[in-house]
Amino acid sequence: MKKLFVVFISLNFIAATCGKKVEDVIPTLGAVSMKVNGANWTGQVIAIMIDNESLVVNAVNPTVSNQETVGIVVGKVTQTGTYKVKGRTGNAFIFSSKAITYSGIEDGEVTVTAIKTAGGKTVPSGTFKATCIAPNGTKIVVTEGKF
Repeated sequence: MKKLFVVFISLNFIAATCGKKVEDVIPTLGAVSMKVNGANWTGQVIAIMIDNESLVVNAVNPTVSNQETVGIVVGKVTQTGTYKVKGRTGNAFIFSSKAITYSGIEDGEVTVTAIKTAGGKTVPSGTFKATCIAPNGTKIVVTEGKF
């Protein structure tokens, strides 16, 4: 069941970001930052946007040998506020490191603190945190996340 859920979340994340032309994704100079089990993590932004009421945050840290990534998808985002990210909400938090994918199905939340329009695109900013589990049961705790 966990594998099916991870596949479902991954497909939602891919569907939310695939099919976009380069000019459809807001180029930003910012970064996504967080702490993973207490260690600082910063990634280069691939996408931060709200499209069809779905918030998408995607960042990669290409400097580490295993190219870690983080992806967040939250549906029905129409205003600032706090959105739950855990099993059965339809929202997703994924962190990948060393070919292991951790999903935020246990507990998490995203707080959208501002929504701006840039170049005709909707760009959110905010914070996040999550407890994520790998298929082998290993947990990581993500705190102090910012986008």
